[in-house]
Amino acid sequence: MWRLSCKQKIFDIYGVKVGGEPGLRPVVLIGSIFYHKHSIVLDESRGLFKEDEAKRLLDNQLELSQRTGNPCMVDVVASTPEAMRRYLEYVSDNTSIPILLGGITDKVRIAGLDYVREAGIADRIIYNSVNPHSKDDELEAINKADVSATILLTFGPGIIGWRHRVEAADKFVEKLKGYGIDKILIDTGVLDVPSLGSASMAIWSIKDRIGYPSGCGAHNAVASWKSLRRSMGREVRDLCGVSASILAIAAGADFILYGPIEYSTLVFPAVAMVDAALSQVKLEDGSRVDRTHPRYRIGRI
Repeated sequence: MWRLSCKQKIFDIYGVKVGGEPGLRPVVLIGSIFYHKHSIVLDESRGLFKEDEAKRLLDNQLELSQRTGNPCMVDVVASTPEAMRRYLEYVSDNTSIPILLGGITDKVRIAGLDYVREAGIADRIIYNSVNPHSKDDELEAINKADVSATILLTFGPGIIGWRHRVEAADKFVEKLKGYGIDKILIDTGVLDVPSLGSASMAIWSIKDRIGYPSGCGAHNAVASWKSLRRSMGREVRDLCGVSASILAIAAGADFILYGPIEYSTLVFPAVAMVDAALSQVKLEDGSRVDRTHPRYRIGRI
């Protein structure tokens, strides 16, 4: 366990390193902001929001990242081109971390790319996301904006089991590289509780086969479990959400899209604990763990 067959790729995206051997590198945690029905959003179409609340959430995630040693990124979600531009401008001006450009349609995402090019922030953008069915014009737009990092979602029509996810990643990575997209983070796709198992198996298998950084939005397993909160309450639902992320990390995940940025207070300490535990295996094998690793910080949380 925790021994991979091929050399692992590590990508540096605006100062945040993602990828590598489980136990040596801390998991990168990504919270979503401005998502559908987010309480801080006043007008989804126009992109109006409570700026003081957005700042508080972004600052809280960053503080937890610094305390635990787990790097962070932020996933900016928008439903219209106008909203995307406003959100990207605010987040790029008020943070110094990588930004996932996560519009709900390719039209919205491509509008975001236009802003990225105008603002000169391509080096901190991760396009979220492309999939094996993405059209060439979308890939060309990414290339034109000089964005070299993207999330590759290996899930969709005809891609169901973990083996299908691995095959999709293996094939589509080469196509993306042809468009100048060489920092590829593979999202193995979680839709519900059963798919969390397939996604977790795919994470390990992809890393073992081609060495690319892999992870998932494990919280989707619980988000789709509608009866859980009604029958067991919010606290149990939130604990299950953290547990879903931990399962993916135990399978070798390099990054986790943990859902609403409000969950950062629950997620960061739990993930830091697991990272610290996994580091012991590497130490016993003779590897050196960086002093910024959660192993050396959890005692001060």
